[in-house]
Amino acid sequence: MHMRAIPLPAPVIYLVAWVVDILRRFGVPIPIEGNQLRLSTRMMVFNCQKSWKELGEPRIDIQTSLRETYMWYKAHGDL
Repeated sequence: MHMRAIPLPAPVIYLVAWVVDILRRFGVPIPIEGNQLRLSTRMMVFNCQKSWKELGEPRIDIQTSLRETYMWYKAHGDL
């Protein structure tokens, strides 16, 4: 099953984040936190050049990294 991304306006995301915060306080197991949702409304850009200079370029491709990350979270019951 392939899930599609649905862009939402920031006010809707803030409302959902508020609901998530309340539900988590009552012990509802939701796999995301309100702060993560709030951060998703910001345009953030990262430059990896300094890391690559100091640590070297990654040794595995992004697809492999994402697949292994997904499998780890799934194995630990986080998905």
